[in-house]
Amino acid sequence: MTNDLWVFWENQRRIIRFTSDADYDTEFYWEHAGAGVDGYDLDNDIIISLLERPGSNAYMTKDSVGRILFNCIVLGMKIVAPEAEVKAKWEK
Repeated sequence: MTNDLWVFWENQRRIIRFTSDADYDTEFYWEHAGAGVDGYDLDNDIIISLLERPGSNAYMTKDSVGRILFNCIVLGMKIVAPEAEVKAKWEK
């Protein structure tokens, strides 16, 4: 079991990563534990090699993005949400 959850937000061309020290599939997690959230813009936050930005976690390599997109699109589950609803929750 992994404690990482990746989301590909197709309309906004973003990858969102949720991380936690607890298991996502427990009710306790959703009631009490927090999650770390990192967002990556597919137009601006992609580099060829980590050597381009040493020491920074703000960027992802093309190889990593390729694997994440494969897992999200091919192996993942598609969820469609109304755009207005998503924007309202995201901007809070």
